[in-house]
Amino acid sequence: HAPPTTMAAVEAQTSFVQKKVGVIGSGAIGLYFGARLLEAGHEVSFLCRRDAAALSEKGLSVSSVKGDMHFPPKSLRIFTSSDDIGNVDWVLLALKSYALEDAEKLVR
Repeated sequence: HAPPTTMAAVEAQTSFVQKKVGVIGSGAIGLYFGARLLEAGHEVSFLCRRDAAALSEKGLSVSSVKGDMHFPPKSLRIFTSSDDIGNVDWVLLALKSYALEDAEKLVR
């Protein structure tokens, strides 16, 4: 029996448990996967260094062959300090390689 391959298939076989997710590295990759996690019903906090103001004003839009999404600013949890995010169940680390030396202090 093959394992489920989509989030919908997983949810159909199990009861959904919302997770708190911290996205560290809210560039293109972090924002995309964070948006997919939001779409799936998880509580996602984005750590933003540069784009916090833009996300706070315009929200998060994703155009994708897997489906377009838009999350208005008030639906987003945007932080400029990882200390403000609090405890999470999962961390999505999406830093560029030259920023990895900061990863440990950003995750703690």
